[in-house]
Amino acid sequence: MLSDRPSIRPIPLFAALGAGAGIVTVAILSLKPNWHIAMPGGVDLWPLSVVPGLVFGFVIGLALLHRGRASPAAFVGYVLAATASNYVAVSLTTEVLVEVIEWGWLAGIVAGLVGSACLTACTLALLPVARRLRPVVLTVLVGGVLGALLGPAIATQGLFWWFVFYGLWQAGYAACFATALPRR
Repeated sequence: MLSDRPSIRPIPLFAALGAGAGIVTVAILSLKPNWHIAMPGGVDLWPLSVVPGLVFGFVIGLALLHRGRASPAAFVGYVLAATASNYVAVSLTTEVLVEVIEWGWLAGIVAGLVGSACLTACTLALLPVARRLRPVVLTVLVGGVLGALLGPAIATQGLFWWFVFYGLWQAGYAACFATALPRR
């Protein structure tokens, strides 16, 4: 059945949702929540290791659920996958890369590649619609390239650069992921 409603292209929509998630992330983190949870096995949870992935996973997962591309269980799985992927990237950056690579664009690229590869791999397991070569390659490459923006954010500690980093990184990743989605 034909609809009079125009189809919504998923790429600009998901880019906007990703940018919005990045802005919300920085707004939450700028409130300077001060908590830390030490879990067994050396897992340390703190705002920077949890909030960006949780917000991104919720926003993008909700869009996928609304568009009929994710079941409620896949939505929850996506939120958990995005949170865990962010945790891995932040932990890698703060606990390993800081010792090996000076803070900067190279550490950001490595963390961006690892975080985007983790989320992309989890997404492939959760969402059959994502199982296409182009979005897989794009999400990982863009995650790494935009990860370079972490360098200025860390170096300046200025709120502006954190908005740039999270806004662009999450917008870029979401837009690349959306290349797997058909028009609505």
